[in-house]
Amino acid sequence: ASPTGIVAALAVSVVAVLLVSYAQSIAFFLVGFLTGILIGNIAVGFLPAMQSYIHWVIILCCALILGFLARHYQKQIIRILTAICGGYFLAVFTLLLIVHIDNLGVFEMGNLMDTATGLITYMSSSLLQDQPLAGLVLTVIYSVCGILYQRKHH
Repeated sequence: ASPTGIVAALAVSVVAVLLVSYAQSIAFFLVGFLTGILIGNIAVGFLPAMQSYIHWVIILCCALILGFLARHYQKQIIRILTAICGGYFLAVFTLLLIVHIDNLGVFEMGNLMDTATGLITYMSSSLLQDQPLAGLVLTVIYSVCGILYQRKHH
């Protein structure tokens, strides 16, 4: 083991530790950012009609604020944000089943990818815009359940 080899190994180790530390901060920021997008999307459903760029500004502001909060308060807020994300998706799927239980075949396309794309587009735009209060109430109920579960089991 030459001194050059030992120095190189130490240098690589230090770089690896810094990258892992930096990657964790980015990951927490991204979780908060994505949750902010979901919350902003729900909030926009309650706003009066305005130009679409204002909606995007509101969504981006929510995303950035929650991204920085998640990065700063990692342990406390990660439970809340993951519960909100899960609650949001459960709410959207619940609304889809409630509103379209009789005619889910309408969404069937020629292949699986087209069907999935059509469903995702509808659920992320029209469904929540038509039912903003139901989406919010279901998201809150499911999120609280998720937070309580994580508090008890983690």
